[in-house]
Amino acid sequence: MGLFNLNYMRDRYIRMRNSGGIDWQFIYDYAVSKGYTGGVQNFNIASSYLSMVMEQIIDQLDREYNVISLHGVDGKFIKIIN
Repeated sequence: MGLFNLNYMRDRYIRMRNSGGIDWQFIYDYAVSKGYTGGVQNFNIASSYLSMVMEQIIDQLDREYNVISLHGVDGKFIKIIN
């Protein structure tokens, strides 16, 4: 993946994280960029399973995109700070 695409995907990821929701289009595009070829229909079926491990996926993406997340004293996510 070229630098432009990496920066574009990182920016999309930060926007998704700061929105507080899951952008399934981003997750799909990320999977395709990593070699997923199962198609949208199969991805939609798998998304219910992905939801169960989304915390681990987010942790991995935080590391991959080298972002720092800010959490409150209660441990709840506030925002990405870089």
